Amino acid sequence: MPNPNLNQADLDLLKQVFATKTDLSRMEKRQDAKYATKVDLSRMEKRQNAKYATKADLNPVNKTLKKIAKDVSALIKYFDQQDTNIHKRLDRIDDHLGLPLLSSV
Repeated sequence: MPNPNLNQADLDLLKQVFATKTDLSRMEKRQDAKYATKVDLSRMEKRQNAKYATKADLNPVNKTLKKIAKDVSALIKYFDQQDTNIHKRLDRIDDHLGLPLLSSV
């Protein structure tokens, strides 16, 4: 088989037609920059987990909020009963003294 001799012009023409290792390497780098890899997704997930609270993080907060809501409900009930008792007492005092009812605004 004869060994053809290629000159630089032939090699340059072949490089224009076919992809070289350098071309493929550059294309791979562009593709890596364009698409997320598993490592990229893993890093992104870690950043998101550090940035936002998870359900496990919020469970103690949720329990505390439920307790506060229960306490507030009990306080409202207590003050409502006290207010009702005061109104009843005032009505009895007004009746005893014979004072006329004040018109409510």
